Amino acid sequence: MKVLAGILGIMAAGFFVVAAAAAEVQVFPRDGLVLAPLNPQHGYFDLMVPLIAIQPRTGEQFRIDLVRLELLKGSRAIAARVFDAAEILAKTKALASQPVEGLIDVQFIGAGGLKRALGAGARLATSATVGPDEVLALTEEYFALDDTPDRLHVIAIGADGKGRTRTYETSVSVAPYRSTIAYKFPLRGNWLEAAPGAQSHHRFNAPAEFAADFFKVDASGHNFHDDSAKAENWYAWGEPVMAAADGEVVRVVADQVQDRAFLAHPAGETEAQRAARVGHTMEERLFGKTARFPDSLTGNTITIRHESGGQIEYSSYDHLKTGSIRVRQGDRVRQGDVIAEVGDTGDTPVVHLHFQVNAGPDGSNDKSLPFAFSDVGWAGATRDQGHFVEPAPPNPGGPSAAGKAGGAAPGR
Repeated sequence: MKVLAGILGIMAAGFFVVAAAAAEVQVFPRDGLVLAPLNPQHGYFDLMVPLIAIQPRTGEQFRIDLVRLELLKGSRAIAARVFDAAEILAKTKALASQPVEGLIDVQFIGAGGLKRALGAGARLATSATVGPDEVLALTEEYFALDDTPDRLHVIAIGADGKGRTRTYETSVSVAPYRSTIAYKFPLRGNWLEAAPGAQSHHRFNAPAEFAADFFKVDASGHNFHDDSAKAENWYAWGEPVMAAADGEVVRVVADQVQDRAFLAHPAGETEAQRAARVGHTMEERLFGKTARFPDSLTGNTITIRHESGGQIEYSSYDHLKTGSIRVRQGDRVRQGDVIAEVGDTGDTPVVHLHFQVNAGPDGSNDKSLPFAFSDVGWAGATRDQGHFVEPAPPNPGGPSAAGKAGGAAPGR
């Protein structure tokens, strides 16, 4: 990110006109951002800002010059970041390049997508000068902090159609989230957890920001044996999945099927060729004309509504085994009830359980919430994050071992 000293100097001197309305800048989720512990014993926290949208007033034209983000604790700024027009436009174009509209909508977290949030005619802009219904988007901004902000302040500076400087501002709260729901681990035995740390792909997927993946592994850290194209060779395959807390089943997807034949490695096919073929097949399954997004992403899914002390949350269990779901929408379940089995449906060639908690029943659009299981601890003596390691394969150009260690597995 580039600090635009000249324009910031203008800001400091006060040579700009403040617009009467501030609705042209919005932060998603609108109800506030979640501050997460990064290394709390040393006072470090982190924060993901999924999306900031900039939209001109109806009938106006607006040219963006810069956006400044300030994380405030009281009146004191503890972190700041500035983006120029080129950076903002690049972020907007990257969002617009997603293969399906649903992947754009998930960034407008808690608002039902782009058009519900900003109007039926809203569309992502293609230049830094935007007209009615055009939207510039600053996405996936991550902060690591050694203090605890309570507010994000956003300042967008640019010019109207007559060249007059205009400034639009908005703020949203920043706070830790504490659940009153007593979740218990939804699996039996020991598992490898890929938690929502700073390196997790989930942190950059707004509705699944705090999700965790669980892999069953052997003593060497491998999550399958022999041929990985056979689902039954994965240690997690068919393991029972249990309700993490008492609640009501509000959503069930049970018709997704994963045919793993495409994962086989035919003789004579190079690793690069196989990777390209598998990637193309997965893309067609997820986003092709016959795909039903977002079910094609999450696979077979169960979502359960929980309530405690007036607090309501929704837990979701994804990638469930075809034919294994034991509950229906409207069923009441007790903590520990077996509801399905671990599988591989949806956006993953890897057999595992994806678990997440949201503020609403839509695991693809509602705000992600942190959670903790009351009945598990580290199966070891260190807090440090780690990886299973093994000697490199003797043939560096041969088939990759990636995916054998559960923590390195791809997918949602």
